[in-house]
Amino acid sequence: MARRIKINLPLIAMFSLMIALLLFSCIPVSPQQKNAAQLPVIVTKPDRMVFTVDPGNAAVLEQVISVVNAGGGVFNWSMSDNVRWLALQQILNASGSQSSIKVVVDASGMDPGEYTGIITISAEGAANTPVYVPVDLNILRAAGGQPVTIQTPPADQQSVSPPGSSSIAWNNQNEFMRYATTNACLVSGSITNTDKRWYLGDVSIAAKSGSSVNIAKMIPPGETVVYYRFIPCFQRQDVTLQYNWQSP
Repeated sequence: MARRIKINLPLIAMFSLMIALLLFSCIPVSPQQKNAAQLPVIVTKPDRMVFTVDPGNAAVLEQVISVVNAGGGVFNWSMSDNVRWLALQQILNASGSQSSIKVVVDASGMDPGEYTGIITISAEGAANTPVYVPVDLNILRAAGGQPVTIQTPPADQQSVSPPGSSSIAWNNQNEFMRYATTNACLVSGSITNTDKRWYLGDVSIAAKSGSSVNIAKMIPPGETVVYYRFIPCFQRQDVTLQYNWQSP
């Protein structure tokens, strides 16, 4: 008489799972995986700073950036900036280690307008070093300030049609950078309206991808605007100057 063997499938499945878990736990972790988990990670708060100087108020302003390690390992960092109106000072915590940066902006003697600087924070061995923190400085023009005086040339020397691109002196540098969690093209340089009558309006710089950044609403004849801006992009791209001529 044949014997029947009863198989309990749930028990077999559970036993197989236990064996699989046991084998998986025995797989060695590579040194690269261990080291990646122990690397420092730079985190700054805030990841962008904005200073506004109002007419008649103090031209020297201060803010603080906290710098923390969101990863593991030893965390020793350094800092630097790229413009003369920025000054940086390390602030130590109770244990005597670096924990934050006092950022001082001195806009004394600067003309009204928009300016941008970059604070660079580096930590040897960190997974995301360096980290860039943009600093925007807005110097407001006093209400009722003196308007720009334009010397209009004689009628026979005035251009009836808008001038060409030869009336613009554009010096630009384009560099791909990464700051915080964003990839961007850093554009810096100057734009000069060399015409004697026409205004340069709605001036911006655009990347090939279509992203753009505003430089100036208006550049009067004979004036220069210095800029330092970021354009969101995924890789280094060619950029173009966009504008329109406006008659006074």
